[in-house]
Amino acid sequence: MSPDSDVVKIVEIMLDEFSKKIKTSELLYSDMIMASIVEREEKNSENKPIVAGILKKRLAE
Repeated sequence: MSPDSDVVKIVEIMLDEFSKKIKTSELLYSDMIMASIVEREEKNSENKPIVAGILKKRLAE
């Protein structure tokens, strides 16, 4: 990409790459909800993966 690349073109490329990497929009949506819950409920960054794991286990039951 050149320094004078169009901003719109850069965003299109980024979105295209992002779309290739996500599995499904439904999965992305549920992951975003989980992340927002964990972010709000647990302030300690070290505990966030633990809290997320607990919530995922409970939802799977």
